[in-house]
Amino acid sequence: MRNLKSNNDQTRFEMLVASMNIPQQRKTCKPENVRWFLRNGAILNMSHKNIHAACALAQKLA
Repeated sequence: MRNLKSNNDQTRFEMLVASMNIPQQRKTCKPENVRWFLRNGAILNMSHKNIHAACALAQKLA
């Protein structure tokens, strides 16, 4: 059974990535954007202060 994603997790993910260096259209919580973030966002934002929290949340949402 797949875990249900809470609105709180989705909102928090969007807040974390809002200030990151990723394309604007990728800053939403759509499944394809979360997967994109896991592949590319972490590389583009290795030194961002919220990268670890965003990656953990993205893995939960993916």
